[in-house]
Amino acid sequence: MSSIRDYINNKYSIYDAYQLSLGAPAPLGKCFCPFHDNTHSPAAKVYQYGLRCFGECNRVYTSYDFLKKFRPDIIEQESKVILSPEQPKQRQKLNRLVLTPDDRKSNSKVIQLIAEYYGIVDF
Repeated sequence: MSSIRDYINNKYSIYDAYQLSLGAPAPLGKCFCPFHDNTHSPAAKVYQYGLRCFGECNRVYTSYDFLKKFRPDIIEQESKVILSPEQPKQRQKLNRLVLTPDDRKSNSKVIQLIAEYYGIVDF
């Protein structure tokens, strides 16, 4: 599985993360970077891939960065979902895959791959 950072960035758009973090829609033009204390001139812009700060930070912030700084509760909640102890139990259930005698006689490459994946050695 990919990292929590990748999971968050795929699940939450930068617009969603901005709204959840700051309580306002992401601006369409230049804006102040919420990651540093510049209040004199807008030094950032929201793009589809993230917020680009051209000022003090000089970097791109992703959805994960927004939620990590402003809404760590969401990161913690999502981490619990991905790293849930239920996942190994689900895998154990899948390991109980039953192949019929017809499946076992088949030379199907797909059936062989499924058996290998689930650790069925008496295939």
